[in-house]
Amino acid sequence: MTNNPVAYWKFEETNDTLTSSMQAYDYSGNNFDATYASSDGTASSGCLDGGENTQLGPIPGTYYFNGYPGFPANNLCAGLSYGHNYGFLYASPLNLNTNTVTFTMWIYPSDATPVIAPNSGLFMNRNGYDAAGVGFSGNVNAATTPALGYTWNNNDPTTYGWNSHLYPVAQQWQFVAYVITPTSTTIYLYYVSSTATNMLKAVNRAPNTPEAFNGGTTWIGGDNWTANETFNGSIDEVAVFAQAMSESQIQGLFLRALGLTNGVAPSITTQPAATSIFQGQTLQLSVVAGGIPNPGYYWQVQLPSSSWASISYSTLLGIAPTTNSTLYWTNFVGLYSNFRVVVTNV
Repeated sequence: MTNNPVAYWKFEETNDTLTSSMQAYDYSGNNFDATYASSDGTASSGCLDGGENTQLGPIPGTYYFNGYPGFPANNLCAGLSYGHNYGFLYASPLNLNTNTVTFTMWIYPSDATPVIAPNSGLFMNRNGYDAAGVGFSGNVNAATTPALGYTWNNNDPTTYGWNSHLYPVAQQWQFVAYVITPTSTTIYLYYVSSTATNMLKAVNRAPNTPEAFNGGTTWIGGDNWTANETFNGSIDEVAVFAQAMSESQIQGLFLRALGLTNGVAPSITTQPAATSIFQGQTLQLSVVAGGIPNPGYYWQVQLPSSSWASISYSTLLGIAPTTNSTLYWTNFVGLYSNFRVVVTNV
């Protein structure tokens, strides 16, 4: 609330939507109340079918829900029904008319596989041919999980076809954020696993034009292109901000969910991959890490004495600045074979 959302749905309602719809209150105070869809008569077809009191959102202190102590113990959420025309929520027209906006939410893929249909929507608006919003792309990994994605620029395929390589984890609550600016789109995926606090992001440098969100239909938890593009899982704490939130602001929201005030220790999510090159080629090594504040990177090389020495930026040797997540060494002379990176936010 301190970031002044345009709309903010907490999904704390507890009525049963099997036979009738109900309102999802907009906590921003801007009266953008959404509507839970009711059942079409098919078993498990309604949004929150059976009553929301059976749908627990991210909560503290339990193994199954991964323990986010910044939430109350009875925090609720919206349970969606994949493959049904009534498995989502309708949102009121937001009248955004902007290309500077942030969408944030918590998601929980229900199935272990996970079964998430490519191009599923999480917050989508369609008005005739125009489509805009956030959700998943058609790009999938080896487990057929689609990457987080977005649609913008009058339904431009260069937006929804972009691959973020950010794949949600099955049966686990995770925080996702989409930041739209005139010059780029940044997607964040944050979650706590058994071994690390994972803080991932991807950036598409394609420019964005303003999108209206003032007509047609807006879905929370789905895309009205087809019922099969309803998210197969639960969703919570959906918020829209009429600003491009900074990375530190996004991290601050996640930090509050963790119940922390002074940061998150750095951790490496993806180690640098081994590579083979010839002398004179460019050596490129990359690492994916996260932490609050953002971690710093210090690349090192193992000397013949087996000790480790820091690699220094050198235009003469073709070494790019070595405090980034990727090490570039052009015209590599081939004197070293072992490298490592130290990640710290101290």
